[in-house]
Amino acid sequence: MVCFAFSAKAQNATDSVKVLSSVMKSAKGSYNNKFSSKSAIYFEILGNSVSGFSINYDRIIKEYRDGYINITSGFGFGSKRNFNIPLSINYTVLFPPSNHHLEFGVGTGINFIEKDSIQNTRLLLTGRVGYKYQRPEGGFYLRAGFTPVVPLYYLKDNAYYNTLFGSKRKSKSD
Repeated sequence: MVCFAFSAKAQNATDSVKVLSSVMKSAKGSYNNKFSSKSAIYFEILGNSVSGFSINYDRIIKEYRDGYINITSGFGFGSKRNFNIPLSINYTVLFPPSNHHLEFGVGTGINFIEKDSIQNTRLLLTGRVGYKYQRPEGGFYLRAGFTPVVPLYYLKDNAYYNTLFGSKRKSKSD
């Protein structure tokens, strides 16, 4: 997995806040950060999709002087019976006049897994800290970062999944 990271040397928590504050101040200015292309469709490896791969839709919903809020959703897939539906909301910090940005986010997802004919469902909480390359006028789009995933709820042998996807349970006589 390719990851990009922002780092700065800080001696303590106060210095860390000062470093982040100076980064945020550098993003402000007279740069016009209006994005004419507010939507993107992209392919992701790992990330919010714990299944392996996902196809996602990203939409900028609110622009600010120093960044914007965007939502992403998609469909993740791995093996034949392992898929998920991620949804996240992110805040992207702009570094004008550059196309390189810092992204923070939180999200959730539903992960459906079938193993040994048992259907399991997990509700997941995700976070995101990452790098984003995006030009205001659209075109090439790149995201890379760290996305921790925390299972919140686990439902074993989910009857709803069985009904929705037509899975058959093995009987004890099989």
